[in-house]
Amino acid sequence: MTSETPSLGGSDLPPDQSFVLTLGDDSSNRWYLGLDVGTTGISATLLDRLTEAVYPIYWLSDSQEGDRIFRLPSRVHLHRKSGETEVLQGFKPYLSWAIPHHFGEDYAPCPMLQVSPTQKLFLGTFKQALQLLLSTISPQGGGDNIDSEDGDLTLPKNYQSAANGLTDQEFKTALDSLAGVVVGCQSQASHAYGFNLRETILAAGLVNSPSQIWMVEDAIATWLNESESPTDEPTLIIDAGAATTELMVIGISQDHDLTYADCFGVSVTYGGYDVNLDIICQFCAENMIDWDGSYLVLPTPGTSQRTHRDRLQQKLVLSALIDAIESQKPSLQAGKNVTISLQDQEVKVTSNELQRRVLVSFVQNLNRELNNLISKVGVSPVGIKRAICRGGNGSWSVLSQWLRQKLPNATMISITDPESWCNYAIAKGLARIPLFPELLNYSSQQYGDYFLLSELLRVFGDLPLSIPEVMTRLEERGVNTRCCKSQILAILKGQLPPGFIPSELDTPLIVPISKHPEIDIINQGAIFYQDVDSSYFVNLERSEMCLQYLDKLSREYHQVLTEPLAIVQL
Repeated sequence: MTSETPSLGGSDLPPDQSFVLTLGDDSSNRWYLGLDVGTTGISATLLDRLTEAVYPIYWLSDSQEGDRIFRLPSRVHLHRKSGETEVLQGFKPYLSWAIPHHFGEDYAPCPMLQVSPTQKLFLGTFKQALQLLLSTISPQGGGDNIDSEDGDLTLPKNYQSAANGLTDQEFKTALDSLAGVVVGCQSQASHAYGFNLRETILAAGLVNSPSQIWMVEDAIATWLNESESPTDEPTLIIDAGAATTELMVIGISQDHDLTYADCFGVSVTYGGYDVNLDIICQFCAENMIDWDGSYLVLPTPGTSQRTHRDRLQQKLVLSALIDAIESQKPSLQAGKNVTISLQDQEVKVTSNELQRRVLVSFVQNLNRELNNLISKVGVSPVGIKRAICRGGNGSWSVLSQWLRQKLPNATMISITDPESWCNYAIAKGLARIPLFPELLNYSSQQYGDYFLLSELLRVFGDLPLSIPEVMTRLEERGVNTRCCKSQILAILKGQLPPGFIPSELDTPLIVPISKHPEIDIINQGAIFYQDVDSSYFVNLERSEMCLQYLDKLSREYHQVLTEPLAIVQL
């Protein structure tokens, strides 16, 4: 299973005060929105900072006869100009791949995604689909159609939102005076994802400035939802979602108040959607899929292997097979045997065989990730006193059995019932962040990877620079290098920010870019090179192309990629 290097807590250094803003009086600092953007749906809550009360937001539709839903499904209809209608769903992971933009004299959209063998869509269309969902919370109302480059976007139903415990007027007043939005993300979320989320929140009219938006890991929000104070006992959080599985250890040090530096997390790119694909590969591939000459490598069960999985997802996106499996998963998670039916084909899937063929491998890989994490943190499994497992993919019994064996001294808390109040558990935890601002990682939000890349390109000239010289020149330009040294070194060693140049090497869904001079030149080789004496120098032509490319990206958005993000201190 592939994953990022575990993030050993955030910097315990203060944020760069040059880019910290302060709010006004209590009346302008009262209401905050906690926003959980999941792969399958969105949920939200409102915090009244004066009373510390949290109010869940719910939606009503014309066709639901007054039934409240606390999680709005991430389903948007795309009406093509040809007259065809498609359903867009499960698109949250796409927003990590790149920043959608346009280039050339014809203003060509980039990147395009080959979401099925016959369908191409602009990445910006998925961003607009999320904007449409978020606009249902907006104080201006929402749900109005959006005209995208691929067609007209609409919601399946007309939705109106309200807050449990607030009158309609109180709800409107709170939204009209939001001090900020706290939105969830995964550990090691790409800068492209954070950028896209902020732009979408701004476009939906929830707040007016990117400085009013804070990104917080879902695992921290889960922990805050289950903890009364940030001085709790050592806890493992497993956030088992549809696209990723997050592991985080919190509260190891008990000799000081908890801060972000005490949160240690890792993100594993395997979730509930991948279990669906593994069920297909292990039980249905031979007799229920028309491969039509497709050359596909079936992924190893329980592992990431994103390229193989993206190609398989691309093949199956128009098939009814995934929906058929998804409808049977609650029965499988309850230990029952099921029959998957598709047209005139039937396949029996037994709970025991699913565990043997797929889930055991998934848990074994999670076990390796957890071993690596707790080894770096410096805690033993017996030292973990609580384990919180949430998300639909955490409902498998083999997962809970492993946790009980792995953590013998831990109290187990399971939040996996999709019909329970846990629909807004993460959103509730996110909304409580203003009460515990020490759990917010200011530095990583101030200094995004794209900004640091632009600063590095500007400090280099014709002559090589040593690492100390690079840091000195950056500090002369106002960069607090102590907060972002690891990011700077990664870029110097050749790791361009994820999504900077969208590439089919990242995922086969990205259509290769053609006739783009800047990208062609940038892709010819490394931008930074290491000299024989360990100094670094830059390729001046590629450096100039990168700066032009960054400038063009910034022109389409509220945020400026080549400047630090000024943020409001909670």
